[in-house]
Amino acid sequence: MKKFFFLVLFALTVSFASAQDVVKFLGIPVDGPKSEMIKKLKKKGFKYNWNTGRITGEFNGSDVTLLINTYGRKVNRIIVLYNAFFNEVEIKDRFNDLCIQFDRNDNYACISPIM
Repeated sequence: MKKFFFLVLFALTVSFASAQDVVKFLGIPVDGPKSEMIKKLKKKGFKYNWNTGRITGEFNGSDVTLLINTYGRKVNRIIVLYNAFFNEVEIKDRFNDLCIQFDRNDNYACISPIM
């Protein structure tokens, strides 16, 4: 019975510890209300369009539009849309460049580059 109790306690501890990890976008936690995320992105130089609900600015050297997705009233996803069109070769190159950048950062893992 003691083993079972400690096993359950261990499982709960691990699940609570992993639930504490919050993903960050540009150093901003992807958590909390949408209005707070917009304020923080505006401080980083992004511009918010009240009519469309889109945020524009520069990300990773490119002009982008950001869409903020919420679940309930909390931000759960940031979608990055490039404002330029790319052909197939450019898409592969951009993906591979991102994989290289993520590979150099211990906080991220990336799938294998496309050849």
